[in-house]
Amino acid sequence: MKTNFEPSDIVILVTGAVGAGRSTFINDFLKSPGRMNVGNPGSLATCTTGIGHEIVDSDSQRRNRLVIVDTPGFDNEDKSDFEVLQEIASWMQESFPQGVGRGGIIYLYDISSDRYRSMVNTNVAVLNKSFGRTEDIYRRIVLVTTKWSRIGYQEGIKRQTELESRWNPLITRGSKVESSRENPTDARRIVNEFCKALESEAEFDFGDGLKDIQKLSRKPGTSSRLHTRLNGLLGTLLGRRA
Repeated sequence: MKTNFEPSDIVILVTGAVGAGRSTFINDFLKSPGRMNVGNPGSLATCTTGIGHEIVDSDSQRRNRLVIVDTPGFDNEDKSDFEVLQEIASWMQESFPQGVGRGGIIYLYDISSDRYRSMVNTNVAVLNKSFGRTEDIYRRIVLVTTKWSRIGYQEGIKRQTELESRWNPLITRGSKVESSRENPTDARRIVNEFCKALESEAEFDFGDGLKDIQKLSRKPGTSSRLHTRLNGLLGTLLGRRA
């Protein structure tokens, strides 16, 4: 049965590379460990093979319903980043043909990953080409570090500081950085605070933004993994592997 989405829904896409903990984060938020399928640690195959979503009714934390969306992971062995981006954009356009006024992205990043040192600085200019109202876009992005239990606390703080330095062009324009220790308290705090921020913003056509970026990602000179991600999903925001 087709889900009846509403134009007033808050839509949050939970994205990130394979193994970053997207499904676990959503399950923690929902306080339902088995709601979203969780994959095997260390696997390069995404446990989320399609788009999954849960609808959370309005409550004391939100005036509007929340649609939290689980997406296939980037850097996986089954789909290219571009295929993942196309799938997400197609789902958005099919589910919300009238557009989404209150939408945002939570990008999860595995802070324990050895790949973090190979990240390059975000190419903010690519986002600027996609949207004139850039300030609106940046405030709709939350970067969340995960998997803190796999490294020591001091090493985690060191890595978080370095990542914040690399993400500074986004932070200064309104994006937020959070950390999740993989528990319901952190997940609910991050999502609820993000929802409040989105409700306080002027409406922005999130769906049209995805369409515009999808067009830009097909232009010459934007075929690298970094640019494809940035163009394809409001800036997936992270550098490609060296």
